[in-house]
Amino acid sequence: MSSPDGPPLVPPTPPTPTTPQPTPAPTVPSSHPYGAPAWNQPSAAYSGWAQPQPIGEPEGQAALRKARTALGWAIGAAVAAGLALLTAFVAVIIGAVSSDPYLDDSAFFESLRGEVVALPEGSALSGDRLEAALGNVLLDYYDEVDGLTCPDTASVRASTAIVCTAEIDTYPWTGVVFFEDAEGSFVVLEL
Repeated sequence: MSSPDGPPLVPPTPPTPTTPQPTPAPTVPSSHPYGAPAWNQPSAAYSGWAQPQPIGEPEGQAALRKARTALGWAIGAAVAAGLALLTAFVAVIIGAVSSDPYLDDSAFFESLRGEVVALPEGSALSGDRLEAALGNVLLDYYDEVDGLTCPDTASVRASTAIVCTAEIDTYPWTGVVFFEDAEGSFVVLEL
């Protein structure tokens, strides 16, 4: 192709990409008297021996290290949970034993049981009758029972519960009377 007024037009050539060339490693003069390389510098004859190693550890070793760490945490957590459970159990036992000021070793494992005599099945129960029956049961285990009060109940059936209060051996006392049947047999749960 040519231009009307001058030399022919030549299409421009695209620039050729240049690739960076590796720079040669600086050479360090040997300090050895006979020209041998220093210990920390690779020589040309042995250049394959001193190849730099990757800084990280192999995948298998990394996975093993992570597994051991996770196992350590799991064992530590299990031991801590066991100690917490043991501590809670001991605290409950100590609290149960020390919170009962009138605890007697012979009465601790026994249930307080009694009966309201001549109670027709499913009938109403006055607080006075229950106080008399419960007072007799409590005097079998304690020295002094004062101010025992129980409310009136409209109907006594199995699983009827009545809360009574008193002062036993100079300590305040609260108990729940659970009727086992409709004839008046009961068991006392001390609170």
